[in-house]
Amino acid sequence: MIRLIVIYAPSAFIILEAYDIISDNFGFSEWTFKLVFAILILGFVVLVILSWIFDFTPEGLQRTRSLESDPAEKKEVQPSLYDVSYDGSIAVLPFQDMSPEKDQEYFCEGISEEIINALTRVERLKVIARTSAFAFNLFIMF
Repeated sequence: MIRLIVIYAPSAFIILEAYDIISDNFGFSEWTFKLVFAILILGFVVLVILSWIFDFTPEGLQRTRSLESDPAEKKEVQPSLYDVSYDGSIAVLPFQDMSPEKDQEYFCEGISEEIINALTRVERLKVIARTSAFAFNLFIMF
């Protein structure tokens, strides 16, 4: 639709400019300019409506598909933890000690370990080991 509008607008401008040049030489009256302008506006409206309904494809002119899925088409399903084919994994990174005295490191690691322990109970979810996940803490800086 946008491509057709981008093509139509300059074409209509060129037609109006050409009419302006020709009308002086041939002595056209004022109402003929209004008629040409009205035809171009009507053509624009028709173009927008038709381009909304139809698509120009390499196979030719085809009706635009609706956003609602057809029952014949297979709907793509997002994987979930309950899907048998889901192969997801998660890593829990350690929390940073942001206390003023920086003496709560044991608490931060304890919370991370508890979250890891809780996630290991979820079926079909791979939880990265604590030592592997905590190694990434060296690369993360705030």
